[in-house]
Amino acid sequence: MKEHADSYTIQVVSRALDLLEQFQKSNAELGIADLSNLLKLQKNNVFRLVATLKARHYIEMNDSTGKYRLGLMTRALGQAAIKQADFLGHARPVLHNLKRLSHETCYFSIIKDSHTYYLDGVESELPVRVAHRIGSRRPLHCTAAGKVQLAFLEKEEMIRLLGDAELKSFTS
Repeated sequence: MKEHADSYTIQVVSRALDLLEQFQKSNAELGIADLSNLLKLQKNNVFRLVATLKARHYIEMNDSTGKYRLGLMTRALGQAAIKQADFLGHARPVLHNLKRLSHETCYFSIIKDSHTYYLDGVESELPVRVAHRIGSRRPLHCTAAGKVQLAFLEKEEMIRLLGDAELKSFTS
């Protein structure tokens, strides 16, 4: 019988990654209590995870608020990932051309797990524009990029991605 990849998952590593991902979901800095509530873990467990990640510079404390934010190592890893992704060099000229033609902000994003991940973008100079942070993700069903991606998928793939998803409304 084949073992599933999940059976090889190390729980504490998974929890540390879950903790780091909380900063992706929120622009705010987070305290131990915030993280404990979000992760549904005891504060002492969160404190130990935070202490480890802080020692390795993956998160840092804002001395004025006593709360935590992503540290320099997360930025270094992100930059390394961008350098390793050769598609960005190909996407950037296309984005600039699209922006020149449309005068609108243009993004390069990919689909992963029912979300669109913004990997690169070129912002419009117009005073009113949409702006997403590069590296952020949004559900496919509620963004222009996601809707365009969904429009070109095979029906079976669309059902696989959205079949069980709660299509939560983000605007009125």
